[in-house]
Amino acid sequence: MAYTAEQVEAMRVLGMSPEAFDENIRARNLLKSLYDDSAVGFDFRKIVKKKYPDASMPELESVQHVENLGTDLNKRFEELATGTTKKIDEFLDARQKEKDEAALRDYQTRFEKVVKDRGYTEDGEKKLLEMMKTKNIRDPEDAAILFESMQPKTPKPARQFSSRMNFVSPDNKDDEGFARLMEDPEQFMVDEMLNALGNAGSSDD
Repeated sequence: MAYTAEQVEAMRVLGMSPEAFDENIRARNLLKSLYDDSAVGFDFRKIVKKKYPDASMPELESVQHVENLGTDLNKRFEELATGTTKKIDEFLDARQKEKDEAALRDYQTRFEKVVKDRGYTEDGEKKLLEMMKTKNIRDPEDAAILFESMQPKTPKPARQFSSRMNFVSPDNKDDEGFARLMEDPEQFMVDEMLNALGNAGSSDD
């Protein structure tokens, strides 16, 4: 390989043999090709910067500054998004809580109205609630109807008097006199008066 005068002078000053000088040239060309390569050049700069932190690489430092700025902005956006999402969740939770409390108040009002309208005692109210839980009945009005249908029937007291005066036989059946009264009230009254007068005459004898 033919060397220029400048190269021969460089070898002399550096004390390098032609072989060492050629090796240096090849290494320099390799580094330059890596440094300028659009595909791997930037990564190569990072490696060099990591190995030699004090090496001056303005283009790499500018890119890293932009990357750091982007990372910081992304972090801030994420924090902002997280904070906003949290506030929205808290707002929705509060709204849902208000709705739940309002629904509970409405339900309590309905239940208390059923208890009051039907005249339940405190014990009856407790039994109604227990039945609603046991049978999984949510509607208090429906539960009250079922609850009352399940209660033992109270027997009606025996009739002490008749609205039909005394026309009721001992076996609680209408007697013949009532049948005649219903058939012809006027004739019945006449017959009863005659009977009464006849009985009165017999007693005088």
